[in-house]
Amino acid sequence: MRTRHLSVLPLLFAALFITGCAGDEMPQQPNGGGTKGNTATATTAFTGETQTPSTINAKEFKPQTRTAATHTIGNGASVTWTATDKIWVKDDAGVFQQSNAVTFPDAGNEAKGRFDLGSSTFTGTTHAVAYTNTASATEVEIKSEQTQSAPNNFEHLGESGDCGIATATGNAGNYKFTLEHKASYLCLLPRTANIALQSCKLMKIEVEADKGIAGTFTFTENGLSPAPTSGEANKITLTCGSDGFPLTNADTDITTNGSYMVIAPGTYNLTIRYWVKDADTGTEGKITKALSSLTCKAGKIHDITANLDVSDYSGWLYYMWDAKQPYWYGHEWNKTGYTVGMDQPTVNGNTGSAYPKDNSDTRWYNIAYNGYGIATSGSQNPLFTPTSASHVPNANEMSWYCMQGDPRWDADELWTTMGHLYKGGIWLKKLSKIAEAAGKSLADLKEKSADGSTDMRTSGQSCNKTPGSILPTASEQVDYFYLPAISYYDSGMLYNAGYYGGYWSLSAAPTSADAGAYALLFSSDTVELRCYDRSNGYAAVPFE
Repeated sequence: MRTRHLSVLPLLFAALFITGCAGDEMPQQPNGGGTKGNTATATTAFTGETQTPSTINAKEFKPQTRTAATHTIGNGASVTWTATDKIWVKDDAGVFQQSNAVTFPDAGNEAKGRFDLGSSTFTGTTHAVAYTNTASATEVEIKSEQTQSAPNNFEHLGESGDCGIATATGNAGNYKFTLEHKASYLCLLPRTANIALQSCKLMKIEVEADKGIAGTFTFTENGLSPAPTSGEANKITLTCGSDGFPLTNADTDITTNGSYMVIAPGTYNLTIRYWVKDADTGTEGKITKALSSLTCKAGKIHDITANLDVSDYSGWLYYMWDAKQPYWYGHEWNKTGYTVGMDQPTVNGNTGSAYPKDNSDTRWYNIAYNGYGIATSGSQNPLFTPTSASHVPNANEMSWYCMQGDPRWDADELWTTMGHLYKGGIWLKKLSKIAEAAGKSLADLKEKSADGSTDMRTSGQSCNKTPGSILPTASEQVDYFYLPAISYYDSGMLYNAGYYGGYWSLSAAPTSADAGAYALLFSSDTVELRCYDRSNGYAAVPFE
């Protein structure tokens, strides 16, 4: 609730106050694989309390903007008029009349303004008031593209879709009203302790919902219509200045990168994508967070914090097929005394000479074979034991991921491995969801491939599919999991991290003695399951 004062008919004076109560953070589950931070939200209510708003010198008015807000986490916000603001007031005939642009009789205090309504008649004891960002008292446009000029600057509040209603009461030309704001508002507060990310800039933020959050809405005394009447959009993009906002804060800091968005009221499952750019390398990508069942109430601002410490994938994930030790065991990229050209390479195209070369090495692949991909003398690695709690999928299960897992290539999701920032990977449907859609049990998927009749562990067949490019929506994302294009090693060389992913199955090839085993390889062009040389250093991880 905001109080505005109107006086001297036909001139209206206005003061607008917004205050709020602090809310507790509500942790959300991290999204995706690897190491992720939490997303949290606190709601600041716009109450009926009043306080003296902070003021800005008149020379700082920006004519291209509408109402502006100044927000402090946990302490509410002050909203002030800007130089082009107008209001709508219903005259004695019941017709909304638009005022002229605000003027400020109290120099230097843009919280108080005067609105000239010209020659219309206003003699009643009450008059309806509306504030919109369109040329109509009954329509409001919440913009799907919003722009913020600087960190912690909400000057785009009115332009982006702020709106409010009130009843002005008074007589003899002296009116007062309390404005109820009817849009909802987000304050997005990213942070990171990742040194690589702290050298990047926050370029834009996308908020995507499972229904319309932007567009043109009908506006009445009850507020915004439940859904847009035209121009409906499920996504709002906020551009963060001309050169991005800093990400230098390890703790939440509204002055460093506080980012504001106007959103339609409602309850949503949100996918929030923070786009960051490395100024030195030019690498630009997104960090995705999910927020379930967030209720965006009219007249309230929601503080949403996010830890942008992206998923980090260990350099220990690489193995020869069913090896006892990782591919670079004893020669890891972060070992004391690391030697370039010998130990684990971390950059595409580089080679380390200390890779495993024969079966006298504990990092060498399992040479035993019995036709079902399970070593006759027992698995050397628990990840390749089909009865272990966490094991890699067999070839049949891999075929279901490939052919029925609805693979979707994601070119922009950022992640790190071995101290470097990369992007690129694939979303796959979880095996339980694949089985549910196929009307089969999880046990069925272990025994037969996606064609329903072939056992790939004995047939030696392969399969491939072209991945889609449309990412899972906010409501779909819970049914999928993400695999980074973590690449692979061949004869000690790292190949195309960020472009290819290579993941072992626990099934050996049925036709190549001790030389081959099934693996799933993918890129932006294909997802392929077939047999590869066991000496390759692919990732060995359980799938979801």
